[in-house]
Amino acid sequence: MNDSTGPQDYYISSLELPIAKLGLEMLQNGLASSNGIRAPPEVMDKIMMYVDAGAMELDTAMEKQLVSKDDLSNLGLERRRLIINQGVLAQRLEDNAAYMDQIKRLCKQVNDTHRLSDIRSALTSGAKSIFGARVIFDTILLTVTTISRLAGVPTSIFPEFRAANDDGISVVNPTTGYQLQLDVDVDYVLFTYTQESCEFHNAYPDEIIRRARNCLALVKRKYEDQPLFDSMPEAISQAMALSEARKKNTALFVLSDSQNWVFSLLAKDEKGNWVCYEGEVFSIIETPDADKILEEDVHKVVALVNHWLIAKDDPFADPLYTLQAMEE
Repeated sequence: MNDSTGPQDYYISSLELPIAKLGLEMLQNGLASSNGIRAPPEVMDKIMMYVDAGAMELDTAMEKQLVSKDDLSNLGLERRRLIINQGVLAQRLEDNAAYMDQIKRLCKQVNDTHRLSDIRSALTSGAKSIFGARVIFDTILLTVTTISRLAGVPTSIFPEFRAANDDGISVVNPTTGYQLQLDVDVDYVLFTYTQESCEFHNAYPDEIIRRARNCLALVKRKYEDQPLFDSMPEAISQAMALSEARKKNTALFVLSDSQNWVFSLLAKDEKGNWVCYEGEVFSIIETPDADKILEEDVHKVVALVNHWLIAKDDPFADPLYTLQAMEE
């Protein structure tokens, strides 16, 4: 890390997340434009700047050397399945009924974002999905942090979280000696912490990792025109690097394109080999005139992200899911 970058460069509180704030500020003006009311030029300039930022973000992701399936195979990674227990999830949704105001507000923002994405004068066909995905992804994370704080668990979001080690982290296959060099460079990390250690404003990444109670890596899809699971190797590698940086043997992580969400567990076995328990896909379906379906989908995703973030139980004894061998 360059010493000229101060610690404040790494801190962004959940209320200051720039992507979500900019997108949400534009919703009302943008929707007025979609209804035939011409938005001021400065508003449309903001929309285009936001879209361009999404395109640049995608270009950066494509330029980055991503971890492949072969890399993880050489590392000795074993793949298994994680199955959500629907009965337990249903009970969790009932327990979260007190937060339905936040869920309903989020659903409105999701609907508004889809409508704004249809402003053809402001969006190109290639940028439309990028714009909508970024706003929805970030507003979901903001909702999770709000619910977490209401439950008495301080939480912060760190986009593009990077640890200070320039050399990265070396992960070794204990059987073959194969080494994979990983950067601790995670799309988003959600940290929870105690009240006594809740001030991250002047903390460097290594100190944040040390002081955090729980952390959750969230990785966005890397290939706009390919299936979500093609980005799973990169998601695994980001979770693995963060886990190694924290000196932990387990890591819960999420892979998403904002519409589809995969909740997974990464763990070391007794021999030091990494095992990934890949979850199933939970989707947020945009269905015209079916607000109830959207609300149910959003509620499930928010509840799962929240559980993945604040779970205190042994990850191998969590009643919310069952771990199984991968089917051939």
